[in-house]
Amino acid sequence: MDCVFKYNASETTFSRKFDCKIKNCWIDVAPSDTHSIFLQISTSSANSISTFVYSYLNNGNRTISSKGEYKSNRTYFAPPGDGFMFRRASGICDSGKLPEFKFATVSHDRSICDSLVSYVGNNQITEIQSARTSKFAGNCAYHVLPEDPEQSTSETLYLISPEDVTFSTYVNGNKTNKKIGKTIVVKNWTSVDFRMDYEKPKKHETAEIASIFGVSTNRSCSCNSIEDSTTFSFTSPGFPDFLCPSTHCKSLVSFQTPDNMTSEFLERKLVTVSGNSWKGVSLNLKSDTFEFEFSHKTFSMINATFVVDDEDLLVSYQTTQELNLGPEGHYKVDIQQIFVTRDCDCSLFSQKIHAVDHMKTIRIPGHCDMLFCDWTLIPDSQQSDKLLSLYLEDGQDGDEIQIWNHEFTEVYDSEVLRNPRQVNIADLASADTHILFLRRKRGNDSFLHIAFNNVEGTACHKEEIYELDEDPVAISSSHYPLDYPLSESCKMLLQAQEGYYVSVLITDADIENFHDEVIFYDGETNTDDPIRHVTGLQKNIVINSTGEMMLIEFTSDDHNSKKGFHLVAVAVPLKGMGTTSGNKNATEKLIPLDDIMVSVVSTNTTEEQNSTETGHLHMHSLPSSSDARPAIRNHVPVTTAPTTHTLLFSFLILVLFVGTLLGIFGVCRVIKKNYPDSCPTTSFNNVNVRYRAEDNDSIVTIEA
Repeated sequence: MDCVFKYNASETTFSRKFDCKIKNCWIDVAPSDTHSIFLQISTSSANSISTFVYSYLNNGNRTISSKGEYKSNRTYFAPPGDGFMFRRASGICDSGKLPEFKFATVSHDRSICDSLVSYVGNNQITEIQSARTSKFAGNCAYHVLPEDPEQSTSETLYLISPEDVTFSTYVNGNKTNKKIGKTIVVKNWTSVDFRMDYEKPKKHETAEIASIFGVSTNRSCSCNSIEDSTTFSFTSPGFPDFLCPSTHCKSLVSFQTPDNMTSEFLERKLVTVSGNSWKGVSLNLKSDTFEFEFSHKTFSMINATFVVDDEDLLVSYQTTQELNLGPEGHYKVDIQQIFVTRDCDCSLFSQKIHAVDHMKTIRIPGHCDMLFCDWTLIPDSQQSDKLLSLYLEDGQDGDEIQIWNHEFTEVYDSEVLRNPRQVNIADLASADTHILFLRRKRGNDSFLHIAFNNVEGTACHKEEIYELDEDPVAISSSHYPLDYPLSESCKMLLQAQEGYYVSVLITDADIENFHDEVIFYDGETNTDDPIRHVTGLQKNIVINSTGEMMLIEFTSDDHNSKKGFHLVAVAVPLKGMGTTSGNKNATEKLIPLDDIMVSVVSTNTTEEQNSTETGHLHMHSLPSSSDARPAIRNHVPVTTAPTTHTLLFSFLILVLFVGTLLGIFGVCRVIKKNYPDSCPTTSFNNVNVRYRAEDNDSIVTIEA
């Protein structure tokens, strides 16, 4: 440049005519670090003004972009960090009406265009242009560079706008295309220049300047699926952390039935879906007999395994135009052809649908190589909340129950299900809840007890009484496993019959540390001695009372909440405590998982087999809606009549056990006489085995 007139926009507001002293020299208005520059050029047909906006790169070099050459009045804005260069391109300096320029610094919110230069990488989405409104016509220019120039040559640049904009695109200084749309993709890019044109709005109106986002990625956005004769695998494009915009993939899964398959077996498809939901992104499974859509309306996070029939299955995946980095919106799908014997074929996915109260015990045959059962809970006519109760008797390693809906996902293994489990399901009107049982190998016969009941709400009561017996009862905080409410106060009185004490197992607790807490009192009021304060993360703790009452009090403050607590309570005969020493103190005890209190029961295996759900089903009449809550607080009762051999064996065990106790008692009496402190109190753990017959309600108890 032969001659340049330089002005500092951050220090002054200035105006001047293009006189003969300026002639055709360049006018340079330097950038401001904090303000935008407002530039107004007034001219006529006798003179044309060529205008450029410029910005400095990280390496100190300057890049410029043309705003055009016009013989009419124009208005421009440059954001903080950008400046202007302009000159008279044609005309004479002594004409009767000289062109004039005027500039001033203004707040950034009055600017139209964002910075000329943007650096885009693959670890975050960059906003190149923010959404704005304008009363002026013009265009915005953009020069996009990679954050890491060495990596960009193997990456793809995505430019996205929620509205249709006009992209005049340049790669390495060469114009490649002009595109009107919402998305532009540049592969193996090193730099990209583009402009966005906007028209002057009508009088008393404003023009909307659309936002533009950019990101670079080395992920492939091609539809990816692998299929052989018996398996199919699909991962979403951009997996696992780049959500490819405007993507639509389809694959038809079809397996050939073997010629030598006999009528003893049924062909099924074993489907495993893992993923994280994202609004507008969906995975759809569809056949002639079945259709289900995985989306933010049906789950939040999922890793589910289920079985569908042998019909050809269409797998569809679709995204919106939105960009996202992270696991959200991604899926991994595995489909396998399997063959199950007819007596090991339980319910298919979304086949067993329940809206009303339901209670069932299902025998899980030990000879099954695999077994999958599924239940779907849907809203009833009153759109009630639901309470789900679960208990797995004689489960084996690898057994698993999955529960999921649009708000939570819970997975329980056989160890957890050794005791009754309770799950509160609130706001069922907005989505279904799915319950899946999985067994993947042969083993022993097991019994799954499952019940779901409609309830008026899943919030705790100010005061609630639980009358305990020797059947364990599951109790949880409000909305468990969702977060409990703020500013909550609940009292739960656990009451055993005379001659029994209360034993509580805290299976898990996640309570805001220090601020929220559960207090266990050795009695019926909070003026009795506290046994333990529970806050923070806790698991597998047994707490015992000395008498027939235990009060549990839960309080939360008005800030932050957690998942809450889940516990199991049971009444235990006082003589099981070993309190002959006279010690009356309540006890608490940390115990290993293998020693957790478990109610050992036996199950009648002579029930009629159901053809659609595996094994022998025990049907129970449900309570009326008025007394439904006490019923669902207990796990499903499992009953059986003792055989002659069982009674004889029980009697022999009882005689041996009583003899042993009497011997120990005699020794303790002798020691007690000479050494009074030598026989301490013993806490309860697994003290009774109980059998019940439904026909006469007879009970035989073996005491330890």
